[in-house]
Amino acid sequence: MSRLLISCRLTLLLSACAGLLTVRADVNPPPPAVPAPVEAAAAVPVTPPAAVPLPDQKLPSPTVPANPDAAFARALTAYKAGVIEDARREFLAIVEGGQLSAPLAHNLGNIEFRRGNPGQAVLWYKRALALQPFSPETLQNLRTIRRQTAFVSFDPWGLSFSHLNPRWIGLGTTVAAWSIGLLVLWLAWLTPRPGRRWPLVTLLILLLPVLAAGSWLTWKLKTDPHPLTKRQIVSGKETSAYAAPAEASSTVMSLPSGSEVVPLETRGNWLYCIIPGGEEDQPLRGWIRAAKLEPLWPYAGGR
Repeated sequence: MSRLLISCRLTLLLSACAGLLTVRADVNPPPPAVPAPVEAAAAVPVTPPAAVPLPDQKLPSPTVPANPDAAFARALTAYKAGVIEDARREFLAIVEGGQLSAPLAHNLGNIEFRRGNPGQAVLWYKRALALQPFSPETLQNLRTIRRQTAFVSFDPWGLSFSHLNPRWIGLGTTVAAWSIGLLVLWLAWLTPRPGRRWPLVTLLILLLPVLAAGSWLTWKLKTDPHPLTKRQIVSGKETSAYAAPAEASSTVMSLPSGSEVVPLETRGNWLYCIIPGGEEDQPLRGWIRAAKLEPLWPYAGGR
């Protein structure tokens, strides 16, 4: 009997322990489920925001091309294709950016001539000659327009001393002066050998005319009464020069499109100018409306 009771108690104790273990196992959370793979959606392109300049950053003008060479190529292509308005726009944008060359000015002259603006054509041809004075094509085109409009000019033959580059003349004169000075010092103080003296003397003799010519040309340019940087062109239709700053005054002479003048004085909207083409090739003077004129050289500070 006692053995039976002991067996029952042992059985109950083992059952209780098994139940306790089962409860503890159920309390622990189940392992996390592995997520099913999901296909990635296609990437949507996003337009980046426009760059905002810093306060001290200066952006270029939208009319000025960032690459003048590429803009010139585009303009030339448009010009050859006959789209002259697009070519003109591209060329003018390059000029506004401070880039001017003889081919660019020559092409703008061709465009303005085709657009029926002889005054503007002369203006750009004159600018081309200021950069490349001996261009036969530019000189020929100017002569053609002059036969059509009979514009007056300070350069009856197309060119004059005014087209010489003062920088190159000054550089050549300076080099000749220094060379002559060094040669004189060498001959006077160092006393070269007799065999080497005559070549130095010959070089000295050759440099003296160069110095004289350079000095004369420098003086000629400094005393030029109508330099290219001061000339203005009648860029629109034909106008007139008057004896007083009023259209009711007497007319000095008519000025066809493309005529040159040099302003001396400003009074309101009028300019008192030197005008070529008077009697015996003596320049005249008269008053011209400033709106009728445009500077031959487009930039300040000389050329």
